[in-house]
Amino acid sequence: MLTNPDRLQEAMQWAESLRIESPGENWEVEKGILRLGSQLPGALSGEDIDQLQFDRGALRLQRQWLWGWQQLLDRLSVLAKNEGVFMWSSGLSIGKLFDKVLCHFLFNNGNIPRPRGVAYSPENLAGVLAKMSETNCLRVFIKPRSGSSASGVIALQRRGEELRATAPIEIENGLCYNSLRVRTYTRRKEVELIVDTVCWQDAIVERWFPKAGFRGRTVDLRVVTIAGEPTHWILRASKGPLTNLHLGNERGETAAFQEAMGEAWGELLELCRKTASLFPDMLTLGIDVLAAPSLDHFVVAEVNAFGDLLPGILDEQGLSTYERQAAEMRSREPRRLNGAESQSA
Repeated sequence: MLTNPDRLQEAMQWAESLRIESPGENWEVEKGILRLGSQLPGALSGEDIDQLQFDRGALRLQRQWLWGWQQLLDRLSVLAKNEGVFMWSSGLSIGKLFDKVLCHFLFNNGNIPRPRGVAYSPENLAGVLAKMSETNCLRVFIKPRSGSSASGVIALQRRGEELRATAPIEIENGLCYNSLRVRTYTRRKEVELIVDTVCWQDAIVERWFPKAGFRGRTVDLRVVTIAGEPTHWILRASKGPLTNLHLGNERGETAAFQEAMGEAWGELLELCRKTASLFPDMLTLGIDVLAAPSLDHFVVAEVNAFGDLLPGILDEQGLSTYERQAAEMRSREPRRLNGAESQSA
C-alpha cells in the first residue's frame, strides 16, 4: 500500500476478507507512514522524511506518525469497501484505538471507568505541573497520544518542589529514546527534558490510579476479547508502576489472583465485554484492566488494537489467542462479525 498501491488493489480483487496487523518496527514502513502524515500542519515534508536517518527508539514525530497511520487505515478501508472485501477489524476502529485522547472521550460517553484525565495536550512540564496543582493531584501518568507498549509513558510524582519520574526512557546526547530498562529521574532538568519531549508530540495526562498489590508486587491484567467475549487473560506483576512484560516484569499467578477476587472476577469480565461492545467491528482487543487494592472496582487503562500476543496462554478449549481467532473466522460468514452487516454494504 505504501510503495505499490496498484499491486494491493489487484490482490484485493481476489480476496474475500482482510486482517490488518501492527505496522511493526520496519524503518521503511515507518517512513512511508510519516510521508502520509506530511499534510499535517507543521509536519516534515516528504523530502525531509527521505533525508531522515534511522535512529532506533528515538521519541520523535509521533503526531505526524499518527496522522499518517490514520490516513493509511482510511485508504485501506476505502479500497476494501470498493472491492467488496470484509475487514475483520475495521480501519476506523483501529485508528480510534491508537488515539488515547479520543478513547478517553469514547469511554466516558460509554460509561467505561478509566483513570481520570488531568490534562489533554499540555505543552510541557510546566503545563503538566500547573494542571496537577489545579486538580490537587500529586501523581500522574503522562502518555503519548499515539504511543503503545509503554513507549514514552512517564509515571510522575510530585512532593513539594521535588519531582520523581519513572519511565522506560533513556537520555543520550540531549535526546530521548525508548528503552527496555525503566529508569527513575529526579533531577529537574532531566525530568523536564523527558516530559517536554513527550508533550511536544502531543500527550494525555491521567490521574495515577492505585493498582492492586498481590504477593509483594503491583499487578494489573491484560484481557483479550475475541468477537466481544473475554477469552484469554494474564496477570502482570511489577515492583514499580509499569507492568508491561517486555520491560522485564513477571507473569503473576493469574489463577490465584482470580480466586482472590471471588465474585468480583465476573464483574471484571463484564467490564471487558462492555468495553468491547464499543468496537463491534473489531475481531480482537487487548484490554488492560486495573483493579483497586480492595479488588472491588476496576478501571480500563488501555485498549489495544493489536494486544493479542499472549504466548502459552490457552482458553477453556485449549486454544491460543490466534487459534481461537482462526476458529472464530472459520465459523462465521466473512461478511458478518458480531451481527454487524458487511462494511462493504
